[in-house]
Amino acid sequence: MREFGPQEFRLPTRTIRSAFASNPLDSTSHETTPPPQTQTVPARDVFHNVQAAIRPLIAGIQTREQVADLLDSLGKLHQRNIDETRQEHIIDPPVISHKGRPHTARLTNAREGQQRGGGVARTTRATMRAGPDPASASASRVGRTYKCSLCRQEGHNRSNCPLQS
Repeated sequence: MREFGPQEFRLPTRTIRSAFASNPLDSTSHETTPPPQTQTVPARDVFHNVQAAIRPLIAGIQTREQVADLLDSLGKLHQRNIDETRQEHIIDPPVISHKGRPHTARLTNAREGQQRGGGVARTTRATMRAGPDPASASASRVGRTYKCSLCRQEGHNRSNCPLQS
């Protein structure tokens, strides 16, 4: 197997003509330069920066227990940084804007029935499914007289009319 040297992996320094830009009517420049190579930090700079950061931490250390405590705290700090970077961030779903006028554009009054952004809600979905409350229904019937639409007499309605049968 042939080994490659570092010279064989260098990117060309001249500009490259894009193969995808073959439109003759397009007047924009298709000449692109290759991206710059990443710079490697010299090991000496890394060593000196790390030493400058650690020197204040090791200034008062004199025993092996203190060294073990320092290494343990640095290990915990490193593990906490790893855990924070691996933690999943849950983002709220995007708000979908629907077509048309928003239903909560106008604040409603409590007497207008169903709540649409204001006022007091008269009923909930659970009470609508359960049906009317018999105690409140009898309270609303107090003082009410029925009038038949067939014979125009009071005391019964069309379904109970004696003339119908």
